[in-house]
Amino acid sequence: MRFVLSIPKKKYCFQEPIIITFRLTATRKTVKVPLEYKRTDAISVSLYDSSKKLLQHSTGYDLLRRIQGGRQQIVSQDKQTKVDLPKEKTLEWTENLL
Repeated sequence: MRFVLSIPKKKYCFQEPIIITFRLTATRKTVKVPLEYKRTDAISVSLYDSSKKLLQHSTGYDLLRRIQGGRQQIVSQDKQTKVDLPKEKTLEWTENLL
């Protein structure tokens, strides 16, 4: 699967909305994606090398944990309801980071 995150502008004014576009594309085969992707409040990203060895893993909760010292309720993607994203189809949504 290909994951692309894009921000349309390079500079923003203080308190200006920052719109991010997320784009998931099923490149080689149909893949399962969480049904309620727009209700998530953090995304986990894992980076693998060509032999599928995990190089790095991070979640949107990591920084909040360090700053706030609290624990957020994390629902594993494996436990979420999923739908098929057919091969060569793209799922795209935008979020306002402000």
